[in-house]
Amino acid sequence: MPVPWCLENLSETEAEKLKAWREKVKDYLIPGQPEIIGLRWLRARAWDVEQSSALYINHVKWRRRMRIDEILDEYPKSPYFKILAENYPSSHTDPKLPHMLRTRDGYHFVIERLGSISPDLAGLFPLEELVRFHVWGNEIANKQRLEIMKEMGGDTFAPTFAIEDLHGVSLSLIKGPTLGVLKEFTRVDSENYPEGLRKVLIINVPGIFSMIWKVVQYFFDARQKAKFEFISAGTDHNEIIAKYVNPENLPPSYGGTMDWDLPKPILTKELKDSIPEPAKKKWEKAHVGRGASHEHEIDISEIGTTLEWEFRTESYDVGFGLKYKEAPDSPKPEHLVPSERVESHKSTVHGLWVAEKTGQYVLSWDNTYSWTHGKDLKFLVKATSPSVSDSTSTETDTSASASVSASSSPAVGKRSRKGKKK
Repeated sequence: MPVPWCLENLSETEAEKLKAWREKVKDYLIPGQPEIIGLRWLRARAWDVEQSSALYINHVKWRRRMRIDEILDEYPKSPYFKILAENYPSSHTDPKLPHMLRTRDGYHFVIERLGSISPDLAGLFPLEELVRFHVWGNEIANKQRLEIMKEMGGDTFAPTFAIEDLHGVSLSLIKGPTLGVLKEFTRVDSENYPEGLRKVLIINVPGIFSMIWKVVQYFFDARQKAKFEFISAGTDHNEIIAKYVNPENLPPSYGGTMDWDLPKPILTKELKDSIPEPAKKKWEKAHVGRGASHEHEIDISEIGTTLEWEFRTESYDVGFGLKYKEAPDSPKPEHLVPSERVESHKSTVHGLWVAEKTGQYVLSWDNTYSWTHGKDLKFLVKATSPSVSDSTSTETDTSASASVSASSSPAVGKRSRKGKKK
């Protein structure tokens, strides 16, 4: 097991870089975070002060934009929370877990059964909800690690030791939307929760895993991959786990004595029946013609409104971007999400933006680069005001002649219009 990080054990060069890093990010430092946390960002960028400080500053901006500091209190109010928390087979997201799990040396430990997660999960829930649930779990882990660090004296930190059980995993893991979800989780973790893992013990590795690993290994850099230890199916993994974790921190299925076990995911049919109403989408057929574009405009009058979107095309890719205009007649829009072609014909594209200013937000689908293929497009847009519990969503027909004016809430108003050929 890698040893915990300690300020006293830093070399002179490392200590100087930590000091330089703190100077670079002093205007962005999160209140209450101990000095040693800076090592997560420095280690993630091989002690490069410029790169690691830029990574941290972008993370703080992301936290502010996405209101991450409120997620532990706010996300349990989501209609998706209960079913995910009660059926996702992971220890640190289970509200019924009797106590924080720890390693033999007293640091943070989690266990997850990726192999028993329904391959349909990714397609049944909006990606942004799965990502929020994942971030919620990361924030719980952050909170628990900081509690342990304070208990240990405040100058020693250890990332999480994790056990990943692949029993039951199949090739569906790298097919359909599941792979996209795993990729998005990895991106969120690398950009906002770097160096969060101390060691990963992957157990019950099936024979087909070599095929899966050929695909998913590219999600991880060499430093991350070095933390993985693979235990083949049929090996007595409980004996190996016991080297790292005492019985009182393990469920009986892993040789422990806890009066608790991981949640058992429900079957696909039952999962579909239990999905809350907001997840039942009503897609409308739409079309963006050859050499044309389509824009969907939303007027936001309240800062903090959350704008969410998802879309897909039937056969071909399409360009997508998000723009902002202070007023509808503003001559030069600000490009919040630069337009780029996305493979929306392969999997549904999801996105989210929290409004930092009022005005008109424009979702834009661009097909001006294609004079040979029109694009059949389906999309769903939802804007949620921070001051109301209800949300307003639109499922808008974007066929060639469509011009729709939707109703508005106190925070948002929506219009959809067809762009002209260029």
